[in-house]
Amino acid sequence: MANPTLTRKTDNLLTVAEDTKKLFQVIYREQNKKESSEEEVPKIRVSTLISKMAFYYEKIRNTVDYKEEHLLRKNAIERILRRQIIIERAITIKEAKSENMARHLLTELIRAAYLPNNKIPEAKIEEITQVINKYLKLKNEILIKGKSDTGEKIDLVKWIIALAASDIEERLGRSQVDLTVIDYMYKILNNIIKLPADSPYEKDKDIQIFVGIHRNLLKFDREMTGFILLKYFNANWQEATDEEIVQIGKNILPLYNAIERQ
Repeated sequence: MANPTLTRKTDNLLTVAEDTKKLFQVIYREQNKKESSEEEVPKIRVSTLISKMAFYYEKIRNTVDYKEEHLLRKNAIERILRRQIIIERAITIKEAKSENMARHLLTELIRAAYLPNNKIPEAKIEEITQVINKYLKLKNEILIKGKSDTGEKIDLVKWIIALAASDIEERLGRSQVDLTVIDYMYKILNNIIKLPADSPYEKDKDIQIFVGIHRNLLKFDREMTGFILLKYFNANWQEATDEEIVQIGKNILPLYNAIERQ
């Protein structure tokens, strides 16, 4: 296969060469970046002794459930959220106390060494609080609907918690190198892969390439892939208003089915 970085005088290959240059620049910056100078910003700190206990517990658990590091962290987030939301029966937003949930979640992740101790700004608690609030609102919208049966509602709530975990995991840090590689691969593959004009898959080609890269390069699981598709079908999801959340809740089954079809 020809080297995609060769700068023959065609627009496509020139573009690829520029993208390659950008990729190497990102890798260089990431390898040489220094610690943030914001030393005065309050950080989340936990007990070293408790951290060691939680760390070894997670290590034992993960030897049985070996997966990529970001998948392990996402699964840990999902377990903590499920325990707080379902087992502790935090049915309403008020009862759930999203800020406490966010603080507890981040503390647990630090204790288990999924996040570094005394490095995460306390401001991250507010960001994660807003994320939890959003998914709790969506969950509550589903629970008050009269159309779905109980089993269906339970499955949808579990799905929403998994999406929330994927959302939070993404906000806790994605490698800039990974993001640049994904962008680079997408541009190359989208240019190479051609489907017949009358193909029923043509309209989904872009998103399928994007999802396929995440599945194969970063080993995204079904829930993390579902979160990508949630944002694809609802472009404003990350900044969704209460009214938009209500509307999505009213159409949750068609949305769920559309994501499953992809």
